[in-house]
Amino acid sequence: LQEDLEIGARSLHVWIARLPPLAPLIADRRSLLGEIELHRAERFRNPAAQERYLNVHIVFHLLLSGYLGVGPEAVEYRTSALGAPLPLASAGGRCFCWSLSYRGECAAYAVSTGGPVGGDTQQPEPTAAASHAAPTLTRPERA
Repeated sequence: LQEDLEIGARSLHVWIARLPPLAPLIADRRSLLGEIELHRAERFRNPAAQERYLNVHIVFHLLLSGYLGVGPEAVEYRTSALGAPLPLASAGGRCFCWSLSYRGECAAYAVSTGGPVGGDTQQPEPTAAASHAAPTLTRPERA
């Protein structure tokens, strides 16, 4: 990731990451995470889910550091009691809203200077997609 990420006023940046290809780039960077994140990661019973959680949050630290003008280890983001993201202030005093979502091998990150932002990742069911498309296909296309 770039060290200095520029975003205009009232703008939105969305980043999509495929996690397995990133794993070698972010290995052994748990020191970037805060106490709350590390504590939450320890509660995962499934090692693969724990690793995915850690990787998603390490990438987010790297990404936010570029916007906030601080090192990734200094990034501290918080959520409300209900889990909603709380705005962040950069070293220069700019306000950033953010969203983080992940499912399976995909993570979505959003950073906004125009107000609250929300995102969600979905992993479509292959059979559901096929059943929706089937009525629109010709007989040869269905074969």
